[in-house]
Amino acid sequence: MNNSIRKQLACSIIIFWAFIMPSIALCGQDLKMMKLTKSDIRENVRWRYEFTDKTGYYKETIFLYKNGRFKYFEHGCLFNFYSTGKWEISNSILVLNNDIKKEDVPASISYSNDTTDIFGLSIFGIVRNRKGESISSAFVNINTDSVRCLPAYELCDGSYKTIDSVRLIFENGFTSKWMKVLKRPEKYIFIKVETDLEIESYISFDNFKYRLARGLLKPIEVNK
Repeated sequence: MNNSIRKQLACSIIIFWAFIMPSIALCGQDLKMMKLTKSDIRENVRWRYEFTDKTGYYKETIFLYKNGRFKYFEHGCLFNFYSTGKWEISNSILVLNNDIKKEDVPASISYSNDTTDIFGLSIFGIVRNRKGESISSAFVNINTDSVRCLPAYELCDGSYKTIDSVRLIFENGFTSKWMKVLKRPEKYIFIKVETDLEIESYISFDNFKYRLARGLLKPIEVNK
């Protein structure tokens, strides 16, 4: 892939998540309790709630499992998101909490002279997850939030002379903690996301609350 194509793809990613995504992501809808299917029963679902808009192009589904786990799915004509975690009910209030917090995506740093995942003059390798799958849209903040690079496209916004620490930032606002970069003889820095979850499509439910009311889930606060 040449530099021109990489830059065009990178710009598309930035434009989509900065300007388009906020306008198409619906949230805050009441979800209706649905009759469990045979598949739901086999999978130990206790309750299933759904919302589908009038066009049929947008749908939200929450599965609440008997073991205290939940799965959330959000589908639209231009996007598909999901979430997982734990649920609990107290005083007719359903509370959802993610497995991964929005500002604490697990990640690690390694060092190597291998250039397999290096583009051009970048010193950062392509970000990969625990399965080894590439995450081409993951940015790397360097020393500060104002300096970031996109290793898969050999692009950087801002400048730096030395590297003290880095962190990952994803298109949906999820980030890793800041990680110290050691002085090593190896030339390149590789950052791995230490989870199999698809962080790029993950939605944050951090103490998110719904009120249970006559077969409906009514969101109390919107913090996705």
